This record gives sequence, structure tokens and C-alpha cells, in this order.
Amino acid sequence: MLSSFRPVEVLKGSNHSTSSGAAVRKTLVALQFAISIGLIAGTIVVKQQLDYMRSQELGFDQEQMLVVDMQEVPRSLTEGREDDILARFGALAPIRQATLSATIPGRGAGRNLFRTENLPDDDIRSAAVVNVGVDFFDTYGMQMVAGRGFDPTLETDLTDAIVVNETLARYVGYASPGDAIGQRIPMGGGGRTIIGVLGDYHHASLRDTIEPTLFFPTNRIMNYVSLRLAGQEAIPAVAAVEEVWNELFPDLAFASFFLDDDFNRQYQAEERLERIFTLFAGLAILIACLGLFGLSAFTAQQRTKEIGVRKVLGASIPSIVTLLSREFAVLVGVGLVLSIPAVSYGLDTWLDAFPYHIEVAWWVFLLSGVAALVIALLTVGYQALRVAAADPVHSLRYE
Repeated sequence: MLSSFRPVEVLKGSNHSTSSGAAVRKTLVALQFAISIGLIAGTIVVKQQLDYMRSQELGFDQEQMLVVDMQEVPRSLTEGREDDILARFGALAPIRQATLSATIPGRGAGRNLFRTENLPDDDIRSAAVVNVGVDFFDTYGMQMVAGRGFDPTLETDLTDAIVVNETLARYVGYASPGDAIGQRIPMGGGGRTIIGVLGDYHHASLRDTIEPTLFFPTNRIMNYVSLRLAGQEAIPAVAAVEEVWNELFPDLAFASFFLDDDFNRQYQAEERLERIFTLFAGLAILIACLGLFGLSAFTAQQRTKEIGVRKVLGASIPSIVTLLSREFAVLVGVGLVLSIPAVSYGLDTWLDAFPYHIEVAWWVFLLSGVAALVIALLTVGYQALRVAAADPVHSLRYE
């Protein structure tokens, strides 16, 4: 472009922009703002979805739950001592309830094949399997929708009983949770009887649907010990639990975490995406403003004499600022119109990956467009005000 300039015109200072050049500049600014508006909208939607997932009812109480990770403890140190170990933790003053389990919400679950008596013999289905202590449901604040949970006073519950969730009851064709109570699940050794249907809860994050789940009772699988705190003082409670741990396993490192923190770590990918959107939205706005600042300065320079004439004829400073700013406001509007279809499609596609998600609201684009417009007007306003406030004598003598 530079090599195409005519030297005589450049040296005379009379090289002016063409209409095609102005169109290109305006198109680029509109595209820059379309990208900026899209990134602002994306940042808002990602944050909304993240907040939505964090705020949903999970079907269990994750607050004030301290989990002791015992996966690294050799089985030889716990075998036959599970009840005593659990009692030592549960007897602490800061602890209200204690239970053991093979896994916890937010951590993986096993899988198993099964069938029920109401299904044909060849209709084998798959379900998640969670082995839990007999008081697991009470400790986690989970609700039964039919039947009951495991009873620690009934030895037969350990060998003959099973609890299923609502999703599994529907999955195998029971008309209501109550219809599942008393039904047998054939297994090796005769099978187990369904004694309770547990209300659905999110064992995994809200990126996944709730799976059909079988709950087996156990008092021996001790991968995790879940401790419901009696009060709000977390630090003394952790110190007391660690002290008991050091007495039980003096040669092993103590590992614990709070359930709510651990569960929310599943959303790290969305948190990173939110930070990336925020960063690139800021960069896009900065670049768009730089382009807009240059274009507004260039436009103001091209119209210097026109502005001088208008001021001599009585035009006010606000009217001139409005005149110079109007076309840039139009460019932002064009950018908004360009961004809505593509960004809406992209965000809807991203949200469809979540079984539980928000809907993209119209006000997200309106807010993004208004934000971009305000930023654009502030950028252009400086140049417009500087030119409008200039002495018309100097403007008329320009060139």
C-alpha cells in the first residue's frame, strides 16, 4: 500500500483516503467489535453456567464434611479394626457423625452388571456400584423416597439387603419407587432384596447425568472415612482428627480434605475457560479500542475544515461530538448484529455438552453490546471533544 502512493501527491500533503479504504477500515473495526462482544458474552455465559453448577442442589449435604483419605493405608492395618477405627474418630467432640465407604461423591464409582426379577433372564443391565457403611445415608443427609436405609442392628442387611436410587428404579421399569421395595436382584449366592430407594443425588459433577446406582452395605471397605463436623470450627476439628490418626497410624502421612472443596474441583476446566475468556475479551477490547482510537483520530483530521465551518455557523460542541461519534456507534451496532448468530450458536453448542445447563438469555448480548458501545464512545469521545473544542480559525486554515 505504501509503495503505491504517488510521491508528488505525498510530498504536497494532498494524499487523501479513498472510499474503498474507508470501507475497509470500518469493516475491520466492526469485526473487531463483533469479536469483542462475542468474548464478553462468552465470559458472562461461562460464569453463569459455572455458578449454576455450583449452586444446584446435589441431593446430599456437602457442608461441614471432613473426609479422611485412607486409600494409602495398607489393608493389614485396618482389617478387623474398621469398627474400632471409626469409633475412635466418631468419639471426638468436634465430630457429630462418622461413616466409611469405598468412594464418596465427586470420586469415581465401580460398575457391575445386574438384572431384576421383573426383567427377562437375558436382559442384563449395567449400573454404578457404591459400597457404603450402614450409616452412610444418614451421615450425608440423603433422603429415602421409598423403604429404608441399612439398619446397623440387623445383621441380615449386610448379607441380603441392597438399596437402589430412583434412576435405577425407573431404569428397570418400576412404575414408582415403592414398587421396587421387596424385589429381588439375582446375584451369586441367591441375590439381594431391595429394601430402599434413595432419592437421586449427583455422585459426579453436573457435567454427567445421574446413573442407575446399586448401594451395597459394608463395614469393611475403608477407602474413605467421612466425618460430619458438629460446629463451624474447622481447624480444631482437623487437628483433633489428625491427632487420632497419628495414634492409629504413626508411620503414615495424614491426608484429609473438605468434601465441598473436593467436589468443586471437578469444575476446574470451566474455571480455566472462564479465565481464558476474560483474558481474551480484555485483549480484544484493547485491540479494538486502539483501532477505534486511530480511526477516530484519522476521521477527525480528515474533517477538520468541515468542523471549523460548522462551528462558525453556530454548531455547539455537543452537536459536533455527537456528529463524530454517531458513525462509530453504528459500527458497534453492526458488530453486535454480526456477533449474535455465530456466538449464540457456539454457546448453545458448548452448553449442550452439559446435561444440566442454563439457557443463553437475550440480555447477555444486550449487555455485551452496551458495554462495547460505552467503551467505544469513551475512546472516540476524547478525539471528538478535542477537535470540537479547537479554535475554528485554526480549523479553517487547516491545509
